[in-house]
Amino acid sequence: MERLTTEYIGYHVPIATCSMNRLGEADDCSDCKETCEQYAGACSTCPIQKAFSKLAEYEDLEEQGRLLRLPCNIGEPIFVIPSVVNYKLNVLNGFEKNNRVYEQIVCNVVFTKNDYLLNTCDGFCNVRGKGYGETWFLCREEAEAALQEMQEGAE
Repeated sequence: MERLTTEYIGYHVPIATCSMNRLGEADDCSDCKETCEQYAGACSTCPIQKAFSKLAEYEDLEEQGRLLRLPCNIGEPIFVIPSVVNYKLNVLNGFEKNNRVYEQIVCNVVFTKNDYLLNTCDGFCNVRGKGYGETWFLCREEAEAALQEMQEGAE
Protein backbone atom coordinates (compact mmCIF):
# COMPACT_ATOMS: atom_id res chain seq x y z
CA MET A 1 0.00 0.00 0.00
CA GLU A 2 1.28 3.43 -0.87
CA ARG A 3 1.73 5.58 2.21
CA LEU A 4 -0.85 8.39 2.36
CA THR A 5 0.08 10.05 5.66
CA THR A 6 3.11 11.64 7.28
CA GLU A 7 3.80 13.08 10.70
CA TYR A 8 3.94 16.88 10.93
CA ILE A 9 4.31 18.80 14.20
CA GLY A 10 2.91 15.92 16.21
CA TYR A 11 -0.06 15.14 13.96
CA HIS A 12 -0.64 12.75 11.08
CA VAL A 13 -1.56 14.59 7.91
CA PRO A 14 -2.11 13.63 4.26
CA ILE A 15 1.17 13.66 2.33
CA ALA A 16 -0.65 15.33 -0.57
CA THR A 17 -1.11 18.49 1.52
CA CYS A 18 2.61 18.81 2.35
CA SER A 19 5.81 19.87 0.71
CA MET A 20 8.54 17.35 1.43
CA ASN A 21 12.25 17.96 2.05
CA ARG A 22 15.09 15.95 0.52
CA LEU A 23 14.92 13.45 3.41
CA GLY A 24 11.27 12.68 2.68
CA GLU A 25 10.00 14.57 5.73
CA ALA A 26 7.24 17.18 5.72
CA ASP A 27 8.59 20.73 5.46
CA ASP A 28 5.28 22.49 5.43
CA CYS A 29 1.66 21.37 5.27
CA SER A 30 -1.51 23.17 4.31
CA ASP A 31 -3.62 24.01 7.30
CA CYS A 32 -7.16 22.68 7.37
CA LYS A 33 -8.45 25.42 9.69
CA GLU A 34 -10.12 27.28 6.82
CA THR A 35 -11.89 24.25 5.39
CA CYS A 36 -12.53 22.00 8.39
CA GLU A 37 -15.98 22.53 9.91
CA GLN A 38 -14.93 20.46 12.92
CA TYR A 39 -11.95 22.68 13.81
CA ALA A 40 -12.33 23.88 17.39
CA GLY A 41 -8.90 25.34 17.96
CA ALA A 42 -6.98 22.08 18.21
CA CYS A 43 -6.47 19.23 15.74
CA SER A 44 -6.40 16.71 18.59
CA THR A 45 -10.20 16.99 18.95
CA CYS A 46 -10.88 16.69 15.22
CA PRO A 47 -12.54 13.45 14.01
CA ILE A 48 -10.68 13.78 10.72
CA GLN A 49 -7.36 13.87 12.61
CA LYS A 50 -8.39 10.71 14.44
CA ALA A 51 -9.00 9.04 11.06
CA PHE A 52 -5.57 10.16 9.80
CA SER A 53 -3.96 8.79 12.96
CA LYS A 54 -5.71 5.43 12.52
CA LEU A 55 -4.65 5.25 8.88
CA ALA A 56 -1.06 6.11 9.87
CA GLU A 57 -1.14 3.28 12.44
CA TYR A 58 -2.16 0.79 9.73
CA GLU A 59 0.51 2.13 7.38
CA ASP A 60 3.16 1.76 10.11
CA LEU A 61 2.06 -1.84 10.79
CA GLU A 62 2.20 -2.68 7.09
CA GLU A 63 5.71 -1.22 6.76
CA GLN A 64 6.78 -3.37 9.74
CA GLY A 65 5.32 -6.51 8.14
CA ARG A 66 2.74 -6.83 10.92
CA LEU A 67 -0.39 -6.24 8.85
CA LEU A 68 -1.79 -9.05 6.74
CA ARG A 69 -4.83 -9.05 4.51
CA LEU A 70 -6.46 -12.44 4.25
CA PRO A 71 -8.30 -13.24 1.03
CA CYS A 72 -11.24 -14.77 2.95
CA ASN A 73 -12.92 -14.84 6.34
CA ILE A 74 -13.37 -17.68 8.78
CA GLY A 75 -16.61 -19.48 7.94
CA GLU A 76 -16.34 -18.83 4.20
CA PRO A 77 -15.93 -21.55 1.61
CA ILE A 78 -12.72 -22.14 -0.33
CA PHE A 79 -12.24 -24.49 -3.25
CA VAL A 80 -9.28 -26.86 -3.14
CA ILE A 81 -7.67 -28.92 -5.89
CA PRO A 82 -4.77 -31.37 -5.67
CA SER A 83 -1.25 -30.09 -6.24
CA VAL A 84 0.42 -31.11 -9.50
CA VAL A 85 2.38 -33.81 -7.67
CA ASN A 86 -0.73 -35.22 -5.96
CA TYR A 87 -2.64 -35.04 -9.23
CA LYS A 88 0.01 -37.18 -10.95
CA LEU A 89 0.19 -39.60 -8.02
CA ASN A 90 -3.60 -40.03 -8.12
CA VAL A 91 -3.40 -40.88 -11.83
CA LEU A 92 -0.45 -43.22 -11.31
CA ASN A 93 -2.15 -45.10 -8.48
CA GLY A 94 -5.60 -45.30 -10.08
CA PHE A 95 -7.32 -42.69 -7.90
CA GLU A 96 -8.33 -40.30 -10.70
CA LYS A 97 -11.66 -39.66 -8.96
CA ASN A 98 -9.72 -37.73 -6.30
CA ASN A 99 -8.62 -35.21 -8.92
CA ARG A 100 -11.56 -32.90 -8.43
CA VAL A 101 -12.58 -29.66 -6.72
CA TYR A 102 -13.28 -29.91 -2.99
CA GLU A 103 -15.39 -27.25 -1.30
CA GLN A 104 -14.15 -26.60 2.24
CA ILE A 105 -15.15 -24.15 4.97
CA VAL A 106 -12.37 -22.16 6.63
CA CYS A 107 -12.37 -22.90 10.36
CA ASN A 108 -9.28 -21.05 11.59
CA VAL A 109 -6.04 -19.40 10.53
CA VAL A 110 -2.60 -20.30 11.84
CA PHE A 111 0.22 -17.85 11.28
CA THR A 112 3.75 -19.04 10.65
CA LYS A 113 6.94 -17.05 10.25
CA ASN A 114 6.63 -16.54 6.49
CA ASP A 115 3.11 -17.66 5.66
CA TYR A 116 -0.26 -18.66 7.08
CA LEU A 117 -2.37 -21.81 7.00
CA LEU A 118 -6.12 -22.00 6.54
CA ASN A 119 -7.54 -25.00 8.37
CA THR A 120 -10.87 -26.38 7.27
CA CYS A 121 -13.65 -27.29 9.67
CA ASP A 122 -13.74 -30.98 8.81
CA GLY A 123 -9.96 -31.26 9.08
CA PHE A 124 -9.77 -32.44 5.48
CA CYS A 125 -7.04 -30.04 4.51
CA ASN A 126 -4.79 -27.24 5.61
CA VAL A 127 -3.87 -24.88 2.79
CA ARG A 128 -0.92 -22.53 2.76
CA GLY A 129 -1.48 -18.90 1.97
CA LYS A 130 1.19 -19.08 -0.72
CA GLY A 131 -0.94 -21.69 -2.51
CA TYR A 132 -3.73 -19.19 -3.15
CA GLY A 133 -4.48 -19.23 -6.86
CA GLU A 134 -2.61 -22.53 -7.34
CA THR A 135 -4.20 -25.18 -5.12
CA TRP A 136 -7.01 -23.21 -3.49
CA PHE A 137 -9.39 -20.55 -4.73
CA LEU A 138 -12.26 -18.36 -3.60
CA CYS A 139 -14.67 -19.45 -6.33
CA ARG A 140 -15.43 -22.83 -7.84
CA GLU A 141 -15.03 -21.62 -11.43
CA GLU A 142 -11.39 -20.60 -10.86
CA ALA A 143 -10.62 -23.95 -9.20
CA GLU A 144 -12.27 -25.87 -12.05
CA ALA A 145 -10.31 -23.88 -14.64
CA ALA A 146 -7.01 -24.58 -12.82
CA LEU A 147 -7.88 -28.28 -12.58
CA GLN A 148 -8.71 -28.33 -16.30
CA GLU A 149 -5.30 -26.78 -17.09
CA MET A 150 -3.65 -29.44 -14.94
CA GLN A 151 -5.52 -32.19 -16.82
CA GLU A 152 -4.51 -30.75 -20.19
CA GLY A 153 -0.88 -30.48 -19.06
CA ALA A 154 -0.81 -34.09 -17.93
CA GLU A 155 -2.08 -35.46 -21.25
